[in-house]
Amino acid sequence: MPDSKNSLFNKSGKSVVVAFDHGIAALEYKSNPRAAIEKFIGAKPDGILMSPPLIKLCADLFDKYPEVVPVASIVTIYPIPNFTAPVQIFDFDFAVDMGARAIKNLLILGQSDSRDMLENMKNTCYLASRARKKGIPFMVEAVGWGPQIPLEKQNDPEIIGKACRMAFECGADIIKTAYTGDPKSFKEITASIPVPIIVLGGAKGELNSIFQGVRDAMDSGAKGVAFGRNVFQHDNPPVIVNALKELVYNGVSAKDALAKMK
Repeated sequence: MPDSKNSLFNKSGKSVVVAFDHGIAALEYKSNPRAAIEKFIGAKPDGILMSPPLIKLCADLFDKYPEVVPVASIVTIYPIPNFTAPVQIFDFDFAVDMGARAIKNLLILGQSDSRDMLENMKNTCYLASRARKKGIPFMVEAVGWGPQIPLEKQNDPEIIGKACRMAFECGADIIKTAYTGDPKSFKEITASIPVPIIVLGGAKGELNSIFQGVRDAMDSGAKGVAFGRNVFQHDNPPVIVNALKELVYNGVSAKDALAKMK
């Protein structure tokens, strides 16, 4: 089982993670990655999703803030024209050697070739075994991004539910997934999955709507969030991290979380 020092959850069992693994697929490349991380790590999110080389680059920052867990993303996808099946590009041991204290994999439903789906599942099971032997948490991002699933159906409760169940059955300690947009359907999913589910942030948007989605997801059984662009692309990233902590840890309303930012 994962060691306590590697836990992505606070004493109340909740988690605020910053997703900063976009650089692997070069979705955003013009900013200095270390400088961007320096802007928000002091707000002490529970974890940061990063590439292994970036974890190594920021080793001194994690020494300064040991409560922040570096989570290595070791697979990638290519988003154009459709998200491809995930491919493991970093070796598990390499990620740990770089300082990773947790590992994240992708499980993507809707692939055109069933062999891609089976290979994705096989790799997920393999990484779960490696993480368990190493005593570090294993996160699976379970989503419906494959080309066989239309964009408007990617948050469909049936797809999200199946993805989460498969992630659990493949050995996930933590599941990162999309909020269905409907408290009732999401509560059915969180109630049926025996491991914590945290919701991904998605595209950058209006904070009021984003915070309300967090509030609804938390009230429906989510145990936290993993937000990327809505944190590191904000003018004041620590303020967003602290607002998410208010929502996730303390159960405040979206309106109160916005008010605390001022």
